[in-house]
Amino acid sequence: MQQQKVDSLMFALGRNIPQERVYELQQALINAPDEKYGIVAAIPTKDPLVVTLVSVFAGGLGIDRFLLGDIGLGVLKLLTAGVCGIMWFIDIFLVGKRAREKNFAEIMMRLR
Repeated sequence: MQQQKVDSLMFALGRNIPQERVYELQQALINAPDEKYGIVAAIPTKDPLVVTLVSVFAGGLGIDRFLLGDIGLGVLKLLTAGVCGIMWFIDIFLVGKRAREKNFAEIMMRLR
């Protein structure tokens, strides 16, 4: 892929993926054919800040897990009030990282 397109995608996706995986994504984009640009640019990524805020205010209902596609954990949190608040409290700190990892995995899957 052309460097200008890679830079554009990295600017758009950079804060929504784990920082330790930025170089890996950049190399995958460079090696990808130009036809993949439109596919990667159209991937809807989850904003880690938004997911974290949802976790803070509605995490006890499991909405944060539903947003990430973790339906089973979302139902568990919904039925147990965030496992009596323990899982809700832990998720406040971990759900942003989970969102970044899910975004990275989705992008890499589409590049293959």
